[in-house]
Amino acid sequence: MSTALIGRWLQAHGQWLAVAETSAGGLVTATLLRRAGASTWFRGAVVPYARGARSLLLGLPEGGGLVSEEAALELARAVRARLASDWALAESGIAGPQRGRKSTKPVGLVCLAVVGPGTERTRTLLLPAQRRQGLMRAFARAAVQFLAETLAEQSLAR
Repeated sequence: MSTALIGRWLQAHGQWLAVAETSAGGLVTATLLRRAGASTWFRGAVVPYARGARSLLLGLPEGGGLVSEEAALELARAVRARLASDWALAESGIAGPQRGRKSTKPVGLVCLAVVGPGTERTRTLLLPAQRRQGLMRAFARAAVQFLAETLAEQSLAR
């Protein structure tokens, strides 16, 4: 399912999507909004990038592991509620560089979550090491693909 099909699916069902993304820095949103007409199904996005932003923008507590399936699920639930959307897609990962980081989690780790009516799904991927910009783009593609798969499964379940 392409981004155009995601938009058509949401529009056909009269539903809205919100996005929370951290390490992709807005690329998930940019990927989804490539085609005109998104204002009929895309509610908005939040990019809580720096420490403290999760609390300020989404009312979530800071601390703990920010890159985990649980953290991605919290982001998705919070942005869905904050932006009054039917669906939410969240991404949280480590795009690098490795040096100077305190985390023991590897560069290339990304955790995704999709939350919608009666649905909460998460996925963790460890993508091959590459330059930061390449990982950010890969995180965005993985997030959009995960959303597309989830919506396709919803269609099959109906």
